[in-house]
Amino acid sequence: MTPLLPSLQALDSLGGIDGLCLWVRVDERPLRGLASFVDWRLCGYLSQLLKTSFFCGEPEEALLLAGGGCIPCRRIFVWGLGGAKEWTRESVEQHIEKTQKKLRLAGVSSLAMSTPEGVFEEFWQKACERHFSWVSTFVLFRPMSCLKGTSGTSTTTATEVGAGAGALARKRYC
Repeated sequence: MTPLLPSLQALDSLGGIDGLCLWVRVDERPLRGLASFVDWRLCGYLSQLLKTSFFCGEPEEALLLAGGGCIPCRRIFVWGLGGAKEWTRESVEQHIEKTQKKLRLAGVSSLAMSTPEGVFEEFWQKACERHFSWVSTFVLFRPMSCLKGTSGTSTTTATEVGAGAGALARKRYC
C-alpha cells in the first residue's frame, strides 16, 4: 500500500468521511502533522484553544468540533495523549481502545485518523487495524516525522490518488 502523507491536498481528499481523529500531546507545540493542517484550515482555532488552556492535550481530554466548509469531514474529534515520555505500548493500546469505543457510541461510520508524532508507528498501525475494522472506510495518516530518513519509501500525492470518498479504499494506510 502506498502511503499518503499529511497535506492540505490529502485533507481535501477526505470528502465523505464522517469522522476525523487528531491526537494532541501536552508537550507538542506548535501542532505537527495532520493536526497542523487542520489548524491552518480552521484559521488557528485549535492553537487558540491550546493557548487559552481550554484544551491542553492531557490524557482523557476530548474535543468535538463540527467539520464541513473548509474541512470536508462531518466531525473532528481531537484527543489528548499526554506527554510522549508517558507512552508505553500498553498506554497507546489503551488510548486506541478507548477511542474506538467512543467513536462507536458517536455512530461514526467512516474515519480518518492521524498517527501522533513520536509514537511507535508500526505498533499504532497494527492496533488501529485491530480496533477499527468495523468502519466502512478507514484512512490512517503517517506522522510528519516519517519524512526524515525515508529513503526507499514510496509516497503518493493526493492529486495522484484522486479526491473524494471514491478515491478511498476500504483500508488505506497513508
